[in-house]
Amino acid sequence: MTGSDADEAAIRALFGQVVRGWNEENGDMIATAFVPHSILIGYDGSETFGASSIATSMNDIFEGHQTGRWVGISKTVIFHGADAAVVHAVSGWLQPGGPYPQGVQLLTVLRTDAGWRIATLQTTPAQYHGHPEWVAHLDRELREAAGM
Repeated sequence: MTGSDADEAAIRALFGQVVRGWNEENGDMIATAFVPHSILIGYDGSETFGASSIATSMNDIFEGHQTGRWVGISKTVIFHGADAAVVHAVSGWLQPGGPYPQGVQLLTVLRTDAGWRIATLQTTPAQYHGHPEWVAHLDRELREAAGM
């Protein structure tokens, strides 16, 4: 089942909001993309439950770490009925001096009274064991998206 072009654009914008929030070091901006009872699984496997905890956790990260620029690309939106979709995305953190960790994201998004919101976001390190060409391809794709 497919959603409208407007629905897909709104869903893709949610991931963009999370990326912008990271780059602006604004945990509250990130959290407003999520439903109140959400789950965020970070690159390191950390689990954060609920939008308010996501805001707090992200703001704590920004206060204590040099985070680097995050570049994200939403690759695919798959609708599951009129009110739910799954998003496949990829990303990379352009840290001062490197290395540049890469990740694959899977988001579950729901239509709410407030519009589309993220229910779950999981990031898996994109290590692609045994496939250095996949790592290189993703690196090129992310650098191109970043204008590098």
